[in-house]
Amino acid sequence: AERGVMAARRSMAEVACTASTGDAFVMRPLIVHSSSKVTGSSRRQVLHIVIGPRVPGYERRWQHAVQVVR
Repeated sequence: AERGVMAARRSMAEVACTASTGDAFVMRPLIVHSSSKVTGSSRRQVLHIVIGPRVPGYERRWQHAVQVVR
């Protein structure tokens, strides 16, 4: 599985998504993504919420999961 992830990364162009202080960045959930280091003296604060299937597939598993009841 790890080789497939690395091959996918090499085949795709990098996309920079920038935000200003107080902005919210919302994306369609991706399993493979990364962030570069913060530039300047500010700190990055991230609340990352992923909504997905109980079992993500592709031999992956969630490290932490909370079941939401409607």
